[in-house]
Amino acid sequence: MHNESSATKKRRIRKEVRKARRALSRREVRRKSQAAARFVARTGAFHRAERVAFYLAADGELDPRYLVERARKLGKHCFLPVIDTKLGGRLAFAPYTPDTPLQPNRFGIPEPAVPRAFWVGPRRLDVIYAPLVAFTPEGGRLGMGGGFYDRTLAHRRHLTLWRRPRVFGLALELQKREWLPEEPWDIPVDGVASEAGLYPGWSSFR
Repeated sequence: MHNESSATKKRRIRKEVRKARRALSRREVRRKSQAAARFVARTGAFHRAERVAFYLAADGELDPRYLVERARKLGKHCFLPVIDTKLGGRLAFAPYTPDTPLQPNRFGIPEPAVPRAFWVGPRRLDVIYAPLVAFTPEGGRLGMGGGFYDRTLAHRRHLTLWRRPRVFGLALELQKREWLPEEPWDIPVDGVASEAGLYPGWSSFR
């Protein structure tokens, strides 16, 4: 495996993690998702944020619906990602409530059926809670392979003072790896929450 290319390693890790996630029962995923939500809901970053983006869980991902419920109770404005084909496949974010109609995108993933005029760019958000396939305790993130979040958040690579939005990954503990192959265009997250706690630690979620 030491002679594997970076792309091959990523494919192998994605396959391993997806297999492990699919082995969990819905009840297990629900319990772990609720545990992660309790950690996140106690953080300063969550409480200060007014405009927050989440995602709709699929393929055994940690489900952020419990965080969405808490966010709405606190009066926060919630958003979901939509693929913006006019911007080279980067993501925009559409307002979301439980009553928002959804429609599948070209990958079959549900997106808010909201007019483009209501979409916002990432810099209009305070926090994004992003899905991932694997992560490192230091904030390394391996996504699904489409590069949507990396392209959307590329501006963070060049900014040192103003890095809005803050980006946190949500994942199951089984998705943690001590090391991940990285490319120059990969955008790390500010922290990751799992059912076991917060990485690198509470201070990263202030």
